[in-house]
Parts: sequence; structure tokens; C-alpha cells
Amino acid sequence: MRGDILILLFVSTLFAGCNQERFDRKEDLFAYLKDPNNGYLLQKQVNGVGLSIMLRPTDLLVDQELGNVYTQQRIDSLRKKYSSHLYFNLSISKNGKELLSSQAIRETKGNTI
Repeated sequence: MRGDILILLFVSTLFAGCNQERFDRKEDLFAYLKDPNNGYLLQKQVNGVGLSIMLRPTDLLVDQELGNVYTQQRIDSLRKKYSSHLYFNLSISKNGKELLSSQAIRETKGNTI
């Protein structure tokens, strides 16, 4: 009996803490994701190199792949496709310049490392 009460209390706390945000515009979603206080973005400076990693929620990936086909079946299929993994954007920069950009790759092409 006591175990059932503890489980019920845990599940209730879990659902109360899962206050999922809703966004009408992509700009609002991206602003929310880029705010480190919301837990989707982690930024760190290590020896002058800036590291940034941002979680990409499943519904963001679904929206990007949907295109103009908005059927519930298609949405459910894409959610299932993306829900089994976590997706991130990784950014590495030095002196305000992205190290993994295509420009940086072109500049180092042909040089010996």
C-alpha cells in the first residue's frame, strides 16, 4: 500500500513538473531553445575555445521534414522516426569564428595539419 502511494506521488510530481511549452511561431521556439535557463543549450569556454551544444527537440525535427504535408499520420510517423534518438547542434568557435564552418574547411584544405 505504501509503495503504491509513493509511486502515485512520484508520477504526480513528474507530470506536474513537465510543463511543456507551446509555440505559435518558430522564432519563439528558437528564442526559448537558445535561452540557457531553459536547459536546451549548454555553453562553455575552454582555453579560449567556445563550445555550444543545443538539444533539438523531436517536434522541431518533425516540423523541418514535414514540408507542406501536414497529416496526423505523417506527423505520427515522423515523431516515431525521431523519438528514439537525441539530436544536437554542436558549435565550436575561437575568437568569435566558427571552427566547423565550410569557410574554415576551405581555408585549411590543402594545408598540412
